[in-house]
Amino acid sequence: MANEVGRPVAVDTPEEFERVAFEYIEWAKSNPVMKTITATFQGEISYLKVPHMRGMTQFGLAAHMGIGLSTLKDYGKKEEFSAIYKRVHTIMKAWNL
Repeated sequence: MANEVGRPVAVDTPEEFERVAFEYIEWAKSNPVMKTITATFQGEISYLKVPHMRGMTQFGLAAHMGIGLSTLKDYGKKEEFSAIYKRVHTIMKAWNL
């Protein structure tokens, strides 16, 4: 029996990491933040809820995966996960520009 120390890993394979990361990306794209704006027309004030693009963050991805930010970054340091980690990081960064 192996001597296991620490928490079990959140994802076991790069493919699983990719699947979970893209679930988060799709969720962020499909769920904009609703903001209230004030509009005035002919002396009447209206309050309107309008959708705004939801930012994607490493904190959000880590929370979606059920892990801490440092654990997420540790995945990026592992050789087998580094390519998908960089790809997801680039997609999130580009979305937030």
